[in-house]
Amino acid sequence: RHMRWVGTLALFAALYFRQLFADTCSLSSVVNSCRASKSLLYPTSFIIFGANEGQSFTVGNTILIAAVFSTCGLPQPDEVSGACKPTMSVAMRSQDGSKCLVLNASRTVTAAENLYHVSFRSSPALDTLGRSYNYWIFPLAVQPGMFTSRLKINGFLIPPSCNSKNATFINLDFIPRLNTLLYPNVSIDASTVTIRNVYTGNPPGMYTAGDLITIVVEFSRDVSFTELPSVYSDVYQHANASYKLPVGLPYIELNSLSYATLRGYEAGSVNHRKLSFLYRVSTGEYTPVGGRLEIPDGNTIVLNSANIVAEDSGVPVDLTSMPGPGTVGSLSSAHAPVITVNKTGEKFPPHGYNPSALPGGISAADDAVPTTTTPAPEPGGEETSGGASPSTG
Repeated sequence: RHMRWVGTLALFAALYFRQLFADTCSLSSVVNSCRASKSLLYPTSFIIFGANEGQSFTVGNTILIAAVFSTCGLPQPDEVSGACKPTMSVAMRSQDGSKCLVLNASRTVTAAENLYHVSFRSSPALDTLGRSYNYWIFPLAVQPGMFTSRLKINGFLIPPSCNSKNATFINLDFIPRLNTLLYPNVSIDASTVTIRNVYTGNPPGMYTAGDLITIVVEFSRDVSFTELPSVYSDVYQHANASYKLPVGLPYIELNSLSYATLRGYEAGSVNHRKLSFLYRVSTGEYTPVGGRLEIPDGNTIVLNSANIVAEDSGVPVDLTSMPGPGTVGSLSSAHAPVITVNKTGEKFPPHGYNPSALPGGISAADDAVPTTTTPAPEPGGEETSGGASPSTG
């Protein structure tokens, strides 16, 4: 009979708190009001401290979620016992493939304030007007690979070890799976930036020595790159003197025995997702018989001691995502213009030319990579949209 009574009470509590959450999904109130209560305790709202509606978080950000109770004098986990460890689970995609992340409560609100250099009382929704805190804080440090279009709470569990003579909690998870309990609505995007598309703005046809071909690499999100070496720098001058690409200048090796070097962002682009590479055709370069200009399988952007990273998070882009030859998004996809390079004269120095040392005693292996006899133009010094018309013949 006793067990039946306990089961009935638990069922009644579950139905009551589900209805309570259904009635408090809209956290429109900006005033935190707590009251003394002797009933079983459970959060009545969840608030992201300092966040704005629609805000997006990325790597390096920490999201501070407050689980707010209606009672004053809420004991902090550390004030109860070391075994009091409330947990919150949130729905998101992580780098390891999991779809849920479990968060632990800070030991005290004060400890969280000191650690993250904030004052929760600065938020009207969390200001208890001088009374003791009536919420617990759950930090979420955004890591690479995390993504969710809307951060949601999946579950909330207070273990029996948190019960004390001053507060008794509901030790069951009453968070409904489909809910809008967390306010405001925010997203997390720390997913890896990938290469989505490679194309050229040049018309189809045959190109030869002296022609310029622009190759654009489009990423899934905005990217930034380290400053390109100046044409007036010693590194640039030394590299050109030995027919090399200067260190710090990213490039793509093509199937025409040459390279396309980074010039900057694509001209006219409304965002920073497109990087423009310039290929200046030189003597002795050609595409294979029956083939077309493309990036060979397994090749991608060579950073050459530079960096290309996500603009919002600083996480390095995934260069292994370069589309393979003939695939969708590649330079030689079915719908891409067919460009061929016709051989003119002989290539000098030969491909792979590697003098033992550069002027000034700089190591060739450490300072540059082979290029053509044509000195590399200054970054940004050439047009990045379009190029020369195909040569005839």
